[in-house]
Amino acid sequence: MDSPKWAAEGRVLGELIDATGYERKEVARLLDCSDDILSNLCRGVTRLRKDRRAAMASILGMSEAELLKQLTSRPLRKPPSRTEATQDKGPLGTVNVRGKMVIVPTGVTAVPIYGSVPAGPPGYDYSQAEDVELLPDWIGDFQRWGTFVSGESMSPEFLNGDRVIFEDRMPMPGQAVLAIKDGEQTFKILKGDVGRYELWPLNEDYDPFSASGFDIIGTLVLRIRYLDGGLRDTREYPTHWKFRSLKRR
Repeated sequence: MDSPKWAAEGRVLGELIDATGYERKEVARLLDCSDDILSNLCRGVTRLRKDRRAAMASILGMSEAELLKQLTSRPLRKPPSRTEATQDKGPLGTVNVRGKMVIVPTGVTAVPIYGSVPAGPPGYDYSQAEDVELLPDWIGDFQRWGTFVSGESMSPEFLNGDRVIFEDRMPMPGQAVLAIKDGEQTFKILKGDVGRYELWPLNEDYDPFSASGFDIIGTLVLRIRYLDGGLRDTREYPTHWKFRSLKRR
């Protein structure tokens, strides 16, 4: 069966709506349309009409120009898929990380942890990974990868050496992102609006700076911290999670 005509735009619109934390039924009410109409919009069966664009932008907390840009921008480059990355057949797969064979059970994905990330979503390139984290499979076809927190600009929420896992989903202002400029990566909070985005640290001893020239390649979904005795502490950051209390003294 062919995909709906505007499937890509519909998928992006659905992600943006889900990122607000609103139930879709509530969004339909605010948009003054039926649940079926909103469902068709999010599946790409129909397209968001011009006369509804301003109302949708207001619901999503962005300008109409930014909404249009989000809906029509090209999707992130897709790296190798999870199924392509784990080649062995049967109930168990394996990946080779720095000469060590890691067994990957069914229902689990080996998420690579990189020391540094190239200028684009790295996906499942285990040959370049420092380590892997075995995580339960997630809903959706977003790619996940991780890197290490370096420095103190995101403390106390994120400490030096923590592992942070990202997805190649579109971020919303208030979410933590991985951004790259001139080969250097930074882990910060995205704030602002189209044309005026900034990257903010959580630690008030550090200053925010313009996001101009940065490519945002990932949105935070998970933090992993290893405690004394090998205990593994994790915290999830779902798609609607936002850091709201970012102020300068």
